[in-house]
Amino acid sequence: MKHFFTLLSIFVFTVSLLNAQTTITYEANGLKVGDANTSYSSEVHDFIDIHAPGGNKTWDLSAYTSTSEGFIVQFIDPATTPWGAQVPNSNLAIWQKGDDGETAVYYSVTPSQMSYLAVATKANDTIETMVILDDDRVMMRFPFAYNDEFEDDASMQFEYSDGSGVTYRFEGDQNDKVVADAWGDLVTPYGTFNDVLRVREESTEILDLYANDVLVMTTYDTTLSYVFYHSSNKLPIAIVDYDADFPSEVTVSFNQSSTGISEHETAVKVAYPNPASDYMTLDLRPFKEESVVQLLDVSGKAVASFTAGNEEERVDLSNYPEGVYLVAGEDKGHRVLTQKVTIVK
Repeated sequence: MKHFFTLLSIFVFTVSLLNAQTTITYEANGLKVGDANTSYSSEVHDFIDIHAPGGNKTWDLSAYTSTSEGFIVQFIDPATTPWGAQVPNSNLAIWQKGDDGETAVYYSVTPSQMSYLAVATKANDTIETMVILDDDRVMMRFPFAYNDEFEDDASMQFEYSDGSGVTYRFEGDQNDKVVADAWGDLVTPYGTFNDVLRVREESTEILDLYANDVLVMTTYDTTLSYVFYHSSNKLPIAIVDYDADFPSEVTVSFNQSSTGISEHETAVKVAYPNPASDYMTLDLRPFKEESVVQLLDVSGKAVASFTAGNEEERVDLSNYPEGVYLVAGEDKGHRVLTQKVTIVK
């Protein structure tokens, strides 16, 4: 089952070097609106032994290449999502819309830490759930270096009725133990990285299910993850996930990140005229159907969002200041299409 506290397995930070070791800091690591990431995952059915802590380690994950397209995540302004008003302390969100519905995840990023606040889903049959954590889950504290550690407890609950007179309530608690326990060199299918910081994350989750206030089931789940950070990448360059119940089934993920307006534009042109003054037409046909297409300002903040489909969208520019903007969205081949556009008055 999907865990409420681990809906997204990727953590969202950049890194910088300090005394030949990577240190995670807010100034360089705090994720911002406009950032994007492509994650590649592979399922491994052989045990991978990378558990030993310490310095000057070498880890080789080059054999674990992904056989599928990368999964793209864009980080946006919570105000541009359907449930943003319900999470007023969030300043960062992910919103994914697909064939079977839509999902949004909400975060808070401050100079001292990054926290997971809430998740909302809506299926195409209009069934909607909103889970706001009673006690936020701290994902990382800033700064964080070799031998640093912290422990955090998070909790949540929500309930719904199925229309048959039964009310279901879920109550969950999770304990995280996080320690930067090793550093060294990492070999991946995408290159070799020196002075990598490894963060060990052990999570224990207890979830109770009640039906009309009667406890009917309790589940326990323990996961162990090793997350590798390097100064060259916005996100962890690799994540190795273990499940305590299935130790021989391991997931290995790799990340590639980018930052909104600073990235080069693709050859596909989806906005015209360019430059534009009074209006601009967006051709939404090259984008993946029902995905989110955003107009980002120079800071990477989403100033407008559109749902892709087989049509064009005429955008009134009268309320947009002149300057450089970026049109960004996922194409039908699971890549990110971007085009820089200029508004002149």
